[in-house]
Amino acid sequence: MFTSARTAKGISFVLAGMLAAAPVSAVAQQAAPQQGAPSQAAPAADYSDDKLESYAEAVVGIQEVNQKWQTEMNAAESQEEADKIREQSFTEMEEVVQDKGLTVQEYNDITVAAQSNPDLNQKILAMINEEAGR
Repeated sequence: MFTSARTAKGISFVLAGMLAAAPVSAVAQQAAPQQGAPSQAAPAADYSDDKLESYAEAVVGIQEVNQKWQTEMNAAESQEEADKIREQSFTEMEEVVQDKGLTVQEYNDITVAAQSNPDLNQKILAMINEEAGR
């Protein structure tokens, strides 16, 4: 069971990690079914700028993790090797989120909230672009 939960969580990271390259709303639509009802996410007004900055930093970090591990994943010679690489990438993505002061649930909640709030979506995209440019 631990592996299944971790794999589902990892899939969310992979989808959310694409935020830097795609609108938040498009990724959140893909991630939302895995996260439960979007109503579980806190309203946008409840997210401080500091929390959103942490989120933007995590998105950029997750994108970097994805890029790093994608090459190894493509070179995997077996499904077992690919699964091991995928698990390592999920662990690293989780660490990125936690290092930015967020829980995985907070990260996923912000992703889902951005799906239904265009203003939040734009604010996050601006922060991601700023963070990616550093």
